[in-house]
Amino acid sequence: MISHYGDPEPTHNVINALVAQAHPSELQITVADDASPVPFAYNGGSTLVQVVTRRSNGGFGSEGSLVMSLPPRKNGSS
Repeated sequence: MISHYGDPEPTHNVINALVAQAHPSELQITVADDASPVPFAYNGGSTLVQVVTRRSNGGFGSEGSLVMSLPPRKNGSS
């Protein structure tokens, strides 16, 4: 899980680094956007990345509970 708020560049850099790993098929990357002023968008084409967005800012740590409430995904599904 990658917590995100605000500037998308650092989050994109982390995603790109993870996807470039030797075994990306073993990854499930979830970006949890805590109601950024401009919602985070990922257009990198990887099916490993899922973005979830809170409707209101829950404060530090709230993204974890949001992500943990999601149903499990199969590797490579979006």
